[in-house]
Amino acid sequence: MLLFVFIGLSCVSAQDNQTDDSNMGESLIDEDLSLDVNEGDFSQLNDTIYSSDNFLRLEKDYVYNSAKDENFSLGIVIEKDNFVIE
Repeated sequence: MLLFVFIGLSCVSAQDNQTDDSNMGESLIDEDLSLDVNEGDFSQLNDTIYSSDNFLRLEKDYVYNSAKDENFSLGIVIEKDNFVIE
């Protein structure tokens, strides 16, 4: 009989410790996707690479923007011989 009491108490205790995780991702969804003046997205970087001759000096940071850069989800492929990025 005592064994059933302990099992019953542990079940109630475990149920009381459960949390609601349904709102955990809300802060990630509201993330600001706008770019800083010193930032660009991968689409802009790709355009800058292919409009350059054989040298490119990066003047800003480039970030992946999932809303705009779907074509670059695996990165940017550079198909220029002897292309230098500084």
